Amino acid sequence: MNGAAPVGGSVILHPEGQTRLSLSKPTAVIGNDGSFTVRTNYQDGAPVGRYKVTFFWAGDPRVPKSVPPQDERSLNQNQIPHPYSSVADTPFSIEVAPEANVLPLFQLRSDLK
Repeated sequence: MNGAAPVGGSVILHPEGQTRLSLSKPTAVIGNDGSFTVRTNYQDGAPVGRYKVTFFWAGDPRVPKSVPPQDERSLNQNQIPHPYSSVADTPFSIEVAPEANVLPLFQLRSDLK
């Protein structure tokens, strides 16, 4: 985001066209260099198909937050701006093929609303 990896953030793949809720969405944790490995049900990879891609990041845990006591719940709120955090509005979608997949670089900007 803005040229830096949101280290410790999550990448979530949402199967396109799926209308029921699923507890086993393919997800990944973003590493120090911005790379990640998608896992589904504790195994590497994701089922073949098309996905919408969203992101969640509670912020850098190494940076102290000055939060008023009445608003402590904001410590765990997503710091990734809309539309990247919305399944309905995300600009990112991918196709997972049966062979090994290399996903594109996702460029996120914090100035979007």
